[in-house]
Parts: sequence; C-alpha cells; structure tokens
Amino acid sequence: MAPAVKERFARDENTLIIAVSVLLAITVATAMYAGFFNRRSIAIDEFLRGKPFSDTVAGGSSVSRWERTDSSWRFHYWQNRGFAFPFAGGGLRFDTASDSRDLRNLQQFDRIRFRFRHIHNGSALLRVFVEDTRIRKGQPLLVPNQTQFRPSEAWAEHALELKNLQVPSWFVAQNDLEQSEQGVQLSDVHTIHFVTPDIISSGDSGIMEVSDVRLEGRGIPPMQLAMGLQVLWIGGGLLFLLGRLWSWKGRALRAVDRATSAEELARTKSDFLAIMSHEIRTPLNGVIVPAQLLRDSKLDSDQTEHVETILESGNHLAAILQDALDYSKIEAGKLELEHVPFSVERALVSVKRIFEPKAREKGLVLETWLDPELPSAVLGDPLRLRQVLMNLVSNALKFTEHGTIRVEANRAPRSGAASTEIDITFRVSDSGIGMDPTLSRRLFQKYTQLESSTSRRFGGTGLGLSISQGLVQAMGGRIELESAVGKGSSFFFTITVDPAEVNHVEETNFFPTFEALKPRVLVADDNRVNLKVADAMLVKLGCEVTLASSGKQAIAILESSPFDLILMDCHMPEMDGFDASRMIRSWNTETDEIKRSASTTPIVALTADVLPGIRERCLDAKMNGMISKPFRQEELAKEIARWIGSGQ
Repeated sequence: MAPAVKERFARDENTLIIAVSVLLAITVATAMYAGFFNRRSIAIDEFLRGKPFSDTVAGGSSVSRWERTDSSWRFHYWQNRGFAFPFAGGGLRFDTASDSRDLRNLQQFDRIRFRFRHIHNGSALLRVFVEDTRIRKGQPLLVPNQTQFRPSEAWAEHALELKNLQVPSWFVAQNDLEQSEQGVQLSDVHTIHFVTPDIISSGDSGIMEVSDVRLEGRGIPPMQLAMGLQVLWIGGGLLFLLGRLWSWKGRALRAVDRATSAEELARTKSDFLAIMSHEIRTPLNGVIVPAQLLRDSKLDSDQTEHVETILESGNHLAAILQDALDYSKIEAGKLELEHVPFSVERALVSVKRIFEPKAREKGLVLETWLDPELPSAVLGDPLRLRQVLMNLVSNALKFTEHGTIRVEANRAPRSGAASTEIDITFRVSDSGIGMDPTLSRRLFQKYTQLESSTSRRFGGTGLGLSISQGLVQAMGGRIELESAVGKGSSFFFTITVDPAEVNHVEETNFFPTFEALKPRVLVADDNRVNLKVADAMLVKLGCEVTLASSGKQAIAILESSPFDLILMDCHMPEMDGFDASRMIRSWNTETDEIKRSASTTPIVALTADVLPGIRERCLDAKMNGMISKPFRQEELAKEIARWIGSGQ
C-alpha cells in the first residue's frame, strides 16, 4: 500500500477513534449525571394555602382549624370521644389564583419533601392523602392516593415517595374503577392532606405543623436523556458519514485535479522532450551520418579510431535521447506498438550481430538459442522487442567481466482451451556480478542503480530497465529477475503472439545499392548540413540527387523535372513538408504531364520530429512513409528499395 494511502487511512482511523471516544465520554457523563446529579428541587409554599380537614363532612363531631405563621402552616385539631371512625387534620391546597401548571405537573417529580412536627395526646400515626382531580365519564372525580408515616414532636424532614401512593380499595369499589384506572395518576394534583388515622379512639387533640414544602425529581426525564443520547449517536454517525463523504468527494476532486495536472504535465513534458529531441536530432544527424560515410572511406588506423569514437559518442547520445522519449511516452500512456510479421530468429541474430564485437572485445561469449518449436514468423512489434533484448544484453555486458551471455527464446506451454496464440519466453542470462534479491526490487524503478558507484563504473542513465519493463508490460508481459551475488543474473519475460505467414516477414538485414537503376531523388530540407549528409549518402547508394532548401523550391523543381522518389523534411519555412506534399498530390488532375507524373511519385518524410501522431500527420498529408533522424545508411537504402524497386 502506498505511504500516502496508509497515511490517509491512519488519519481517518484516528478521526473515527476520537469521534467515538468523545461520544462514549458524553454517554458516560450523561449516565453519571442521570444517576447522581439529575435532580431538581422546587419550593412550592407560595402556591399553597391551608385548609382544615375533619370528619364533620361525614356527620362526625371532630373539628380542625388552621393558621398561617411566618414560616409554616399550623393545624389545630380535636377528636371527640365516641365516634366510630373519627379523623381530623389539615390540608395544603394549590391556590388557583397563583397556580403554575409547570409545578403541578407531578409527572416530572418523584417525591414530596417537607418539614413536619406533631404535638399530640393520642396516636402519632398519620396518613397523607394526595388528591388529584381525574376526569371520568366527562365528570371530575377527586381521587385520593394515600400512604402513612410516623412524625415526631420535634421538627423533622420527611420525604413522600410518590411511587408508594396507592388508590384505596374502598375508593376502587365505590367508583367501580377499571384495572387500568387504578394506578396512581398525579397529572393534576389537587390537595395534600395530613390526617389522623380513622380508628376507634377515646379522643385526641394536637397540633400539626408543616413548612418548607417542595417537589423533588429528575431535572431531565430519563427518556429524554436516552433519546438525546440516541440522537447524539445517530447525529454523530451521520456527521461522520457526511464528513467521510465530503472527504471522499474532496479527495476524488483533488485526484481528478491531480490526474488532470499530471496528464497535462506528462503531455507538456512529452511535447517538450519531443521538441528538444527534434532540435538535437537535426545536428546529431549531421554528426552520425558523415561519420558513417567517413568510416567507409580509406582511413589509417588513427583516423578510423577517431571516427569510431565519434560514432560511438553520437550513437550513445542518440540512445540516451531515445530512452528519455520512450520513458516519456510510457509515462504518458501514449506508447503505440506495431503488429507486423517478423522473425524471432532474425531478431536474435540482429541483437547478437550488434553486441558480438563488444563481447569479443571484453573476452566474453555471446550466444543465442532458438526453440525449434517456435514458428518461423509471428505477429508483433519487432523494433520494440529488439529494444528490450538490446537493453538486457547491454546491461549484461556492463556487469559481466568473464564468462558467457546467453539469449534464449523458448516456446512456453499453454494451459486451457486450444488457441492459435503462442507464448514465447525470452531469457537473457549472464555470469556477471549478480545482485542481492532484496535490492533487485528497486531495479526497475526509473533512474535507479543499485550502487552509487554504478554510474561511474558502468555508466548509464538508470532508465533502460524501467523502459524495458514498460515495453514488456505494453506487450502483456512482465520482466522477472533471478540473481545472486557473484553468480550472475537472469532476466526473463513472456509475451503472447500470433503466428504469421513466412513470406510476409520483412528482411531485417537487406542492404541494397542502386548503381544499376540510378534513381533520381529529390531531397527537400532547410538545414544545410542535413542536405549535405543526405546527398553524400544517396550518392554512395548510387542515386542521382537534387537538393531543395524549402518546400517552395521543391515545388518549383518538380514542376519542370520528374523524379523517382522525394525525401521531404516536415518542418521548413514558407511551406512545410505537409503542405508541399498535399500540393504535389493535388496535381493528379493537371494536364501537364510532368506535374501529373509528380503527383504519383513516392514521398518519404525525412524528419527529426518525434511528437505523438507525427506518422499519422505524414500519412494524412499523402506521404508514403517516414524515416526518423538520425538514420542509418541501411534504413535509407531499404526505404528507397521499398518504393522504387530492388537494387543490387
């Protein structure tokens, strides 16, 4: 996993942990608050007024009266002898003139707390009635809810738990209450009575005194707390999901921006490299081609050595330039592969022919082996395949001081249904210095060399293997490595190809000359050095050459003279090669015989332009082919033979 991805996942995980921790902390704090601190106490003295209460309402003779002192309600009572169920006391009734519905909603409270004392001559047991007005069958029904307690003569604090209240059985029977109606309902408190017990008595008198009446209960109902926590968790989850969604969206937008910027950067870099390549290839062509011609002339040993040095340096510079361009194309995803017939055997022979002189110079044996089961021809990209093999062989030559370098092509077994496709495994093995397998993982990264001394000792840009890996991956394979320190290395890869007809295979080593044909060739190029180089090379191949320094001059020459082949530079002042080619092709309807003949003359682009799509632009301009600068003499000879016939 990439470090940036790991960092993002770790950041998201930390955010989630923090969010859950905060929610858990809030939940624990809420639970502690609900258990220990969720209490409130409200004094209700100002909402109450006194009321005497006795059995005189039922025909008895006990009496009671009340008075309000500075700090309490005082009830005087007398229970007369002889009445069967005497009772007396006093009540605190909500004052309707100053009623507060919020305070009277006792569903928010679970106890009534008050200070009380009882000075008496008889029983000390008291009853407390909490009466509420219940609407039943459209009529108000005064429901008594009662409990009992034992006060003292000294002031003491008492708490009446509302859950201990109950509707008396006589009231249930008298009013025929249903089971669902027998529960205590405190939704509408009417009066709180403090009353002596209704038992047979020989008489009693005393004083009841009440003060500091208040209601106590939970500050926030537990259900609301639970729902609040639920909403908090759900809200936190939704916020987290929205945050992740926003983050994902932001990352997606940034990724698109980065991809767009990266694509634009890659395209800009690719275009810049292509333009710079064009500017470098043009003078490079003026170095390499004259050096090739000079090498074939009569030189002494010192002169030959100097020319070889020029060629080696020029070819090395061209290879570095091509590596940069290839990597740029691979990075930008613009690498295009050909699908043409070629011979695997000839590809191996070509690689061996190129590197065998250097191998002999180092005292190494360079050998190739071809599986006899391979077909004579296959469909693929021979140029790119040779490029990969040449990179691998070149790498092997660098790191091998003695022994053998072996290049193999084997037919790999296939499993599954029958198919016309075949798998070919290419392997380049050496007896060189080898490498530690743990270090070899970095080998295919760009600009990578396993030791800082490698570039000084062995040379190279560190791009070759990275480019080779990109080329092989474009072919559907992957380069693998087997290596051990001091025991050499073996690079191998497998690609899938289709068989091809043998007679369609291009001869890669065909190098004709045209002394017998003496073809007339027109070369149009605005660069004086390139004109001189092309002239010398074509003359050596046996051609008659006419030079034009611009597209307009080429047009003027073609209007009066016929030619067998036109070599056209693409970028020239006044009229470039594309416009000149289109004008030449437009002469196919001319009455002038020379012009009409010129309209069918093969035109081959001779250009240092390697911008993406340059080949397509040439074909759109009705050109017949293209040769990239700097070019070799055999490339030019094969292209001439392709369009005007075989030479000698």
